[in-house]
Amino acid sequence: MNVFTSAFSARSKVVEIGENKALSLHLPVGSAIYSVVGTLWITQEGTIKDFVVGPGERFDVRSHSHIVVTAVQGTGIAFLAPEGHAGPALVASTPEVLDALIARALQFRRREVARLMRLAVRRVKLSLKRLAFASSRTVRG
Repeated sequence: MNVFTSAFSARSKVVEIGENKALSLHLPVGSAIYSVVGTLWITQEGTIKDFVVGPGERFDVRSHSHIVVTAVQGTGIAFLAPEGHAGPALVASTPEVLDALIARALQFRRREVARLMRLAVRRVKLSLKRLAFASSRTVRG
């Protein structure tokens, strides 16, 4: 789990939650948890209902109870906003969130380029085999 402390506040953070990992929190009432990347499953002690928060959505903390946040289907990035600073435009306005998004995009790009390179290599190998086979048939024929 990567945690980036924001210059916005000593208590605000951008948190990367790995697949099959859980984040345990105690946040003050009035704080908010924003999903920046991925879908977050949020459970708060004392509540019957769990919450699923998608990218761009937020969970408002309404009690001092223990909170557990997990990422659903892969890694998630959450922004933890301190009490009194939760607002709809907050997530997009912090440099830390943008840095985390850029890092995530670069990671995705590297994976995608590697996948495309493997695919290109396979196709070139297949083409070379077909060419060698066609050449061998031409020489014999």
